[in-house]
Formats: sequence, C-alpha cells, structure tokens
Amino acid sequence: MTATMPDTSGLTGKMLIAGSAVRGSGTPIRAFDPSAGRELEPAYPYGDQSHVEAACAAAAAAFADYRSTTSEERAQFLEAIAANIEAIRDEVIARAVAESGLPEARITGEVGRTTGQLRLFADVLREGSWTGVRIDPALPDRKPLPRPDIRQRSVPLGAVAVFGASNFPLAFSVAGGDTASALAAGCPVVVKAHDARPGTSELIGRAIADAVDIPVVLYTNPQFQRSDLSLDVITRLAGHPRMRVYDCRHAAATTWLRAGAPLGEVARRLGHSVETLVSTYVGALDGDDLETNRRIDAACQASRGWLADRAKPVEPTADAEPASPHSPPTEHGKRRRNAVKQGQTGHAADLGSGPGQA
Repeated sequence: MTATMPDTSGLTGKMLIAGSAVRGSGTPIRAFDPSAGRELEPAYPYGDQSHVEAACAAAAAAFADYRSTTSEERAQFLEAIAANIEAIRDEVIARAVAESGLPEARITGEVGRTTGQLRLFADVLREGSWTGVRIDPALPDRKPLPRPDIRQRSVPLGAVAVFGASNFPLAFSVAGGDTASALAAGCPVVVKAHDARPGTSELIGRAIADAVDIPVVLYTNPQFQRSDLSLDVITRLAGHPRMRVYDCRHAAATTWLRAGAPLGEVARRLGHSVETLVSTYVGALDGDDLETNRRIDAACQASRGWLADRAKPVEPTADAEPASPHSPPTEHGKRRRNAVKQGQTGHAADLGSGPGQA
C-alpha cells in the first residue's frame, strides 16, 4: 500500500465526548503537512472549559458501570478496538503520514504496534494475575491476638486522563499503551489529543467509540496551539476533582524540575531514587549550567571578600607595641625553644605559663 493524500471527506473536525461529535467554540486549527508545506483540512475549533467539564463528568458517570464489567468483557472491547483500527488502516496511515511527515513504513509499523498493545492487554486480562489477588486466611487461635481473614486485589481507581504525543501519532496517543492499560483496568478515559495530529486522533477516537458505548473523550486545547505549552488545560484536567489518576508524570516532573524544586523532594513524590530521576529527566535540567555558574560566581565573590577582610593589617592598640620579626623572644618562647632542642614533649601547660596565663 502506498500512502496518498488523505481523503478528508470522512473527517468532521469535531471532538468526541461520550461518543458524540461536538464542535468546539474556539479558534480553529489545522494539521500541517510538512512534506507538502501546506495545511490540511478540515479545521478543528478549540474546545473550552465547558468541554473539559462535560468530558470529565461523562467519564466519571461511566465509572461505576465500566468498573463492574468482567475481564472477558474488557478483553473483547480491546480486541474490538484493534479490529476497528485495522479496518481503517489505509486511511489512518495516509493521514498520519501527512500530519507527521514520518515515513510510511514507520507509520505502518506503528499501526501494528498499537493494535498489538491492545491485544496484549486483552491477553493479560484473560490470564488474570494482574489483579494481584492475595488471601490470608483467618487465624483465630493465634497468640497474642487472632488474625482476621484478609483479602486484597487491585481495583480500578477512576477516570484517567491521557495526553497524546506528537512523535508517536498512534502508539502513544489516543489508543496507545496508556489508554489501553487504563481501559483494561476498568477506568474510563479522557484523551487530550495532540494539536498537531487532529485528523489521526479523530479517526482513532471513532474506532474506539464505535467498539462500545463508553465515554472515550477527545478534546483539543482551548488556549494554545502548542500542546507543550498547554499548562493551563493540563492543570485543569489533571487537577479536576472527577479525575482520579492521569498520565501526566513526565509533564509534572519536568515542570517541577524547571521550577527549581529540590531533586530529593521531586524524587520522593515520583517514587524514584535521585539517580533514576536525574538519568530520566536530564533533559529537563538543560540550562542549569547557567544557574550553577551564577551560584559559583556568587560564592567566589563572597570568598574573595572574606579573604580580603582577613588580609587587612591589624592596627596596634594604644597600649601595645607592634610585633617585629627582630623582637626579642619572650620567656615563654625561650622555654618552648629549649624544650624542642632537648627533645621534650608535652602540652603548653607543662612548659610554663605563657603570656596572659596565670
């Protein structure tokens, strides 16, 4: 199959909220084809705060019903998504190539990776060990106190927010690994589609929504055209009271580090060691050499001032004669010199009282 200019007749330029197409109310944006040097149709108007609220409310409302589905039902759902993506494979590849400028072979492989991830999570659901079931039976005769029956397993926490990537239009985007794992766990998903991949995101979003009637939500950024600057909408979505968990660890860690937060505290909040934090987020520390140089320079300036103060000559007081290299030795000095010549050791107190000593 050779990628051609994508057919835009099937694209609506709308967001998907709870499976329904919703047109944004803000400034329209268009994807850009870097190989042709032109914008792509259709236009996608930005959403606003009301769309964020609607998406989060729909996801929260669906949580109780979706979490009660069985592992087999969720496995079939993931497989249906994979099948729907494969059914529009040619259209997805053509649009993703146009929007990203990536080679067709790369996008073709990413389609396979995306559907493979979905089917992998379906297999994990059927295998069952992911729940981490543990049963500690009661020990009523245990001394000094009896042990009650204790049972535990992993359970879904709530609606999940996922932020689409630009460098992986499929595998780390609307139906990528983050979305697949959340849906497998029993969590509805709200996806913030990347601004540079609106057409690809709509196609994949529809493939998900057509698989089953649950709130899988796509909405675009209401304020910025560069998603890496979308701190306002990220904060609103990630901090929304209806959203229990969100795939925003890297954005949060990068923001904290660039704000100058201590490495130890950031590592603690992320559950990392400091070594892992530094190796993972070294890119977020770019530019710290300037701040480090500033601090070193300030410390050197302070040290030079301290040394200059110590190097100033001491003015003699009115009742004291200035010391001279040729001044005659004191009695205390004579006793110390004689002791050294004779090989004696001991404290100053053993050699007699010095000046000012009783």
